[in-house]
Amino acid sequence: MEAITRYVDSVKKGDHLVMLYDDPKLARSIEFHYVKNGIAKGELCQYIIAKDDVESSESITRQMEEDGIKTSAHLKAGRLEFRKIGDPSKDSRGFQHGASKILEQLVEGVKSPIRMVLHVKYEFRTEDEISAHAEFERNIHHAFSNNFPGSMLCNHFVGNSRMELHRGWTRSMLDPHDCVFFVSSSRNTLSML
Repeated sequence: MEAITRYVDSVKKGDHLVMLYDDPKLARSIEFHYVKNGIAKGELCQYIIAKDDVESSESITRQMEEDGIKTSAHLKAGRLEFRKIGDPSKDSRGFQHGASKILEQLVEGVKSPIRMVLHVKYEFRTEDEISAHAEFERNIHHAFSNNFPGSMLCNHFVGNSRMELHRGWTRSMLDPHDCVFFVSSSRNTLSML
């Protein structure tokens, strides 16, 4: 955990990180460290949640408060924001189109400096969705290489079996990210790739 928090402390503009996890509580502690670090550096921190996620801005706010983040003060001061995004697999034109719309929403009107937590828990049901999601991550990385004014921590719940079922997808996460964390309490694993 110490190596990951040290790395999070050194995050800079343009960094695109991903955390693959099976323990939401452990994942939240890393997300919140990333947020606290950004607020301390004067960055706007946006927490992005899928509209139909099991988490909500209220539940994340409660968890942040328990972790010592004074959310109401940061929300009022404009240092912390919550945004909702749709599930790209529910887009009538397909997953790829839905993912492109999300990327446009994420970069539209972005204030500098910014730190984003992209908390996404949708499931990939088909090979096309897995492939389209890998393309989505490459597009995000391309947007970052074109002077995105901040950093992003993408999170993906992998559970116990999905890592084996989606091995190719997992490997595809290595290319478009500057750093990949794998966090697992069930496998007693905490690693940085």
